[in-house]
Amino acid sequence: MRCGVAAEQVRRSGSKYLVDGESFDLVVNTAPLPLVEVCVHRHPAAIRADIRALRPISLLNLMIGVKLPEPREAELDLPAVAEQGPTNRVTYFSNYSPHNAPTGHGSFLAEITHRANSRRPRLGAERDRGPRSRRHPASEHVVLTEWCNNEFAYIDQDLDFGARIGRVRAWFDNSGYITFGRFGRYEYHNSDQCIARAIEVHAHIAEIARTGAPRRRGCSRSQPT
Repeated sequence: MRCGVAAEQVRRSGSKYLVDGESFDLVVNTAPLPLVEVCVHRHPAAIRADIRALRPISLLNLMIGVKLPEPREAELDLPAVAEQGPTNRVTYFSNYSPHNAPTGHGSFLAEITHRANSRRPRLGAERDRGPRSRRHPASEHVVLTEWCNNEFAYIDQDLDFGARIGRVRAWFDNSGYITFGRFGRYEYHNSDQCIARAIEVHAHIAEIARTGAPRRRGCSRSQPT
C-alpha cells in the first residue's frame, strides 16, 4: 500500500488500467469527482462539463476549549436566525469522551456550513455571539480556539443535479472504472448507507475477480448502480 501519492493520469489500456504509467487490474475511486476529473483519460467533453458543474457544500469546524467542568447537552441544533450567528450546530464534544478535554475543562464543536463561493464567516467574533445562557459559555471562559475547513462535506443539489449526476454515473458504470462514496459518486449517504455501499462494492469487485466481466446492465440491487 502506498499512501500520500498523487495520481496524475489514469487511462485504459486493453483490459488493464495505467495509473501514471503503472499497470493495474482495476481502478477504484473514492475521491471527490471534481478533483479526479482532470486525471481520467478520454472523458467525453460533455461528461467533463457535468463533473465540473458538481458543487459541494462545505463545513467549517470550530473547536472551542473552555473552563467549564459541569455536564452539558451532547448536541444542539440551532435555528437559522441572525442573532445566532452562522453556526448551525453546536456539539458539547467532551461529553463523548473524557479524553476530549483536560480535567476542569470542556470542549465545544461549532459547525458552520457554507458554499465555497460564499463569504467565509468571521471566526474571530463567532465565539462571542449568541445569547448568554448555560448553553453558551461566556467569552472569559474560552481558553482555546482551533478551526479547519472541509470543502467536500455535503452535496449541493440544484434543479439540474439529478440529470447531471445521472449522466456522470452512467459514463463511469460503462467505462470499467469503479467510483463510489459520498463524493466519489455524489450520493448523499448516512454512515450506515456508506457501510452498505462498501459491502456492495466489495461483492462487485469479487465478481470481477471471479468472471473478469461484471454485469452492468440489468444488474441486481446488490451491484453498484
